[in-house]
Amino acid sequence: MLVSIVIPCYGTPKTLYPLVNEINKIFQTQNADHEVILVNDACPLDSWSQIQNICLHEKKVRGINLSRNFGQHAAITCGLQYARGSRIIIMDCDLQDDPKYIPALIDKMNEGYDIVQARRIFRHESFFKRTQSWMFYKSLSVFLGVQLDYSVANYGIYSKTVVDHIIKLGDRMRFFPYLVSWLGFNSSKVEVVQNERVEGVSGYTLRKALKLAVDIAISSSGRPLYLCMLFGGMVSFFSILLGIIFVVRYFSIGLAPSGWTSMMVTILFSTGIIMFNMGIIGLYLNKVFEQTKNRPIFVVKDITGIDA
Repeated sequence: MLVSIVIPCYGTPKTLYPLVNEINKIFQTQNADHEVILVNDACPLDSWSQIQNICLHEKKVRGINLSRNFGQHAAITCGLQYARGSRIIIMDCDLQDDPKYIPALIDKMNEGYDIVQARRIFRHESFFKRTQSWMFYKSLSVFLGVQLDYSVANYGIYSKTVVDHIIKLGDRMRFFPYLVSWLGFNSSKVEVVQNERVEGVSGYTLRKALKLAVDIAISSSGRPLYLCMLFGGMVSFFSILLGIIFVVRYFSIGLAPSGWTSMMVTILFSTGIIMFNMGIIGLYLNKVFEQTKNRPIFVVKDITGIDA
């Protein structure tokens, strides 16, 4: 049995050697062969030279260099396409995903599961970062209509069948946890403790996380349109109700609303709702336009190792 370990690389070149060494030690005790696929997502810290050096000394490592930064989930998709194993592990490059849990993931999959994900019961992150992650996953759960667990990210082991179906999905906007959730299949989780970050900082700032959440919601679900329609319907209902109240007051006590302030507030509020909804529709049209271009999700510049 061959197990492929796919690792998207960005921002932490100094952790790559220790990570590969830890993986090699783990598989010395496993009844399985393995390969490591390091996908350099155009890291500005020259991770590619580190990957090339690793491939010179490690015969089980393949390095893939993307032509530019396509994003973490595009890099994962690239690694999945080059993975040859019957089981594929996905993990981050910063050593926060501890390789020591790989045997537990494999053992759990041997029980008959197609998907086994690592569930982080403790994270060495600030309160702000944990709150940001929780809000990110909760908002996506609302907009996508699926329940996403914020304690589960990419770290896990997946059968070749699951990976093949993920590769076949034509979505240009790739968010791996959602794609896995959408596919279904029988799944389980293994509880892990996430390590403290050894090098670098998270690339997911608050601004980038918000942009990613909007992109995922617009690309993967029509629910934002339904929410806009619902909000517009509620505003219309209260506007009609308010109009009825004004008419009743006028004919009962002869009191009519006066002044331009309330009128201007109402007009500006209604215009804001219209512009907001038009913006949502515009985002959907842009995503449709991007999808119909049929451009590749990633572009490979160089490949090295395992006979390239």
